[in-house]
Amino acid sequence: MTADLNLNESPVDGSSPREQAHELAKAYSTALAIAMINENDRPFSRISENVEIDHGECRRRLTIDWHLPTLAEALHDDPRMQDSETIRSFNELNPTLVLPIYIARKGRLMNHFCVEDPAGAKLYLCGQREGQERTQIMLRVFWEVVGLTPPGNSYTAGRLEELGRKYLEVPALDADAAEARVGHVVCELRTLGLPFYPEALGRLKYVGNYMAKRHLIWLHLKARPGQAVRLSVSYRTRFSADYSPKPRKGRYQPKSIFKQLDEGARRAVGQEPYEFRIPLSMHSLCTSYHFTQTAPAGTFFLEQRFAYEQTLTMPKTHQRGTFEESLRKSEATTQGENEAGGPVAHLYARNLPSKVGDQVYAYTLLRERPPGTTALVMWLTLFASIFFWFFWRIWDGLVFADTKGIDVAALFVALPGLASIWFSRAFKDDIRPRIPLVSRIGLLAVGMSAFYALLGVVVRRGVCSPGSAVCTPELMTVFSRNALLGVALLLSVLTVWLFVRKWRFQKSYQVLQKNVIDPYSR
Repeated sequence: MTADLNLNESPVDGSSPREQAHELAKAYSTALAIAMINENDRPFSRISENVEIDHGECRRRLTIDWHLPTLAEALHDDPRMQDSETIRSFNELNPTLVLPIYIARKGRLMNHFCVEDPAGAKLYLCGQREGQERTQIMLRVFWEVVGLTPPGNSYTAGRLEELGRKYLEVPALDADAAEARVGHVVCELRTLGLPFYPEALGRLKYVGNYMAKRHLIWLHLKARPGQAVRLSVSYRTRFSADYSPKPRKGRYQPKSIFKQLDEGARRAVGQEPYEFRIPLSMHSLCTSYHFTQTAPAGTFFLEQRFAYEQTLTMPKTHQRGTFEESLRKSEATTQGENEAGGPVAHLYARNLPSKVGDQVYAYTLLRERPPGTTALVMWLTLFASIFFWFFWRIWDGLVFADTKGIDVAALFVALPGLASIWFSRAFKDDIRPRIPLVSRIGLLAVGMSAFYALLGVVVRRGVCSPGSAVCTPELMTVFSRNALLGVALLLSVLTVWLFVRKWRFQKSYQVLQKNVIDPYSR
């Protein structure tokens, strides 16, 4: 449902030029607000949105390029827009315009919300009461379409006046109460039996429900209609970077066994989420939309693309297919999906529409930049596996000799553990998402195997020493030469796995770099 309305009925017949200019300024601001909530209009020419994800927080900074419409463009049906003296008087008497800049959902906390001009000066934002009054002016424009219908009698006229007053109270109510109020008003209008203009009630309900769940943020800007301005909007919100998003109600997609095991293993070893699904909203308000996200130190973006919310829990092929089909229907274009591989994800969209009930998301996938920690852990596991093979060869000499060599044996088998601790300390100052799952598993395996070897020497030379009565066959089996062989084999297999993963990481990174460099090297 669109909201294409003219502002002919706006009260701009003031008794003085100052009052006329003041009313024209209100009409101009209202026209821009209607353009923002209209799903077909794109008031901004270009928006660049930079996103930074931290633990439970999303920091956004939007750079908005806005070519303000002229008075004649915004109020094109007003006959006084043909009078140059009226426009000149408006510019002189209104050095500061009150304009809508952002649509926010009610109940959503946005910390440190700030709007700056190109010089870095912070602009004044309207308070809650002033913002509600501005929104009520916009709603009054839509209500005047209902008022064009003759009431017929005084009772109906009184009912229309009462319903209009209730409708204009929507901006001051919370989301649930406001939505219920809009439904009640529209239902009462239908019971009056008046011949309203076609689609008048549907339009009234659409705008009312839209503003019941949202509120407009207004600012004071020193500019004139027709000028091009650049504004920077920044704020912080809560953000949940879970391993996989919860599906919407009625769209449950069961996880595969591999996915469940993968997420369980990542949680077990302390791997933080490396996939980000970031909701977007400003793409439908501009012709050209740019999304950027900066990766943590030592990582790069393996994948970057747009996706719809309802497909996030589905296979990636289905996500891409659904989004591409929607692009073909809306004649929109996107770029940047094939340019992953750098520390900054950059996605571009042109004329990307919004879908009711299916929000657009930016999906990004992080990976460690080669060689990184995977190469270091590979050498650690190689060293540990060689060490354990040597330990397996001299097992009898360590566990069956006299106690004079206990300290030497303990130090000998603890060396892999000490190396593991050193590597862990080396990773301490790195960003935690940088260390991938394979590296964490390698560190965990080396540390556990070193502990097993040390405990095995203590058990075999202490608890299970010749003549001991507390040693059991189970202990002898667990801490035996054959069990040590299994540990050595496990570390060897892990070393090979890390080598293969390191090679694949390096190969995929090189392919991505080649895909990016080739188009820009000529």
